[in-house]
Amino acid sequence: MIEKIVINLKDRKLVGLLHETSSSPFCVIASHGLFSSKDSEKFSEIAESFSAHGFNLLRFDHSGCGESSGRIEETTVTKRLEELTAFFQWTWNNLTKAIALLGSSMGAFISLVLACRDPRVMGAVGIATPAYFRGAKERLSNEDEPTLNEEFFIDAKRYNLLKEIKGLKNVFLIHGGKDELVPVEQAEEIYGLLEEPKRLLILPEGDHRLSDPSIRKQAIESSIDWFRLIFKKQ
Repeated sequence: MIEKIVINLKDRKLVGLLHETSSSPFCVIASHGLFSSKDSEKFSEIAESFSAHGFNLLRFDHSGCGESSGRIEETTVTKRLEELTAFFQWTWNNLTKAIALLGSSMGAFISLVLACRDPRVMGAVGIATPAYFRGAKERLSNEDEPTLNEEFFIDAKRYNLLKEIKGLKNVFLIHGGKDELVPVEQAEEIYGLLEEPKRLLILPEGDHRLSDPSIRKQAIESSIDWFRLIFKKQ
């Protein structure tokens, strides 16, 4: 069963899709990347695969993306963290208290920040996770993408994932060896600060978006295996 979830948060209307199974007491909340959406090829495949393996999964659009209101140019790390937190709280209140997070790129960054700050998060998978945003303005300079307001880069400096993440456990990092936006070394920096249980999977031919279907399938299947282990331990 797929149910549309709408959350009104301050000046933003956020839209998500809950893929609910009758057999699972667990839920994974999936957060997309900076200029992506819940309906990207990758996140649609994630939803289908997780549902087929008996997991509840909630994917949603951050403000300015997909069906959610707002302008992408006005997004910030703080806003995205607020939005993920809102869907986490909705899931906690309405579906289950056994919740883990999955994110890609910016979605992975905020997922790990929330996992650091909220002990209710049972575990996380981060795909193409940035450790920080130094040099991000240059890497994001793409004429095919919207131009972010300066507030994005000012706000991003308030977050130090490498400082917050020390001691965090139950995290699985997946990174493409040919990631053109987030160097694989950033995943290795994050991994080195995590506590066991943890896992790092480098996909040698993977790019930032895991655009190769076979590589993307490997990442998704590995994520499912990881969450099986995490939820089994609880």
